[in-house]
Amino acid sequence: MDRQKISFVEKDILTEVGSVCVGNATAALEQILCRKIELELPGLKIIDINELSRVLSASPEDVAVGLHTRIV
Repeated sequence: MDRQKISFVEKDILTEVGSVCVGNATAALEQILCRKIELELPGLKIIDINELSRVLSASPEDVAVGLHTRIV
């Protein structure tokens, strides 16, 4: 899917899916570690799969989590 063809509503939906995932990950980590965990979803960036390695290797200090899905 061409990223220019993704509507605002579709981006909003994907951001919400990411928020739910972050919430679930936070709850699971809190149970495993028995401590309070705070995770944030900084934003949504849609990239071509061919750009993935370049984006993930931008800075060793950055933490990156990805979700790869096919949108039909």
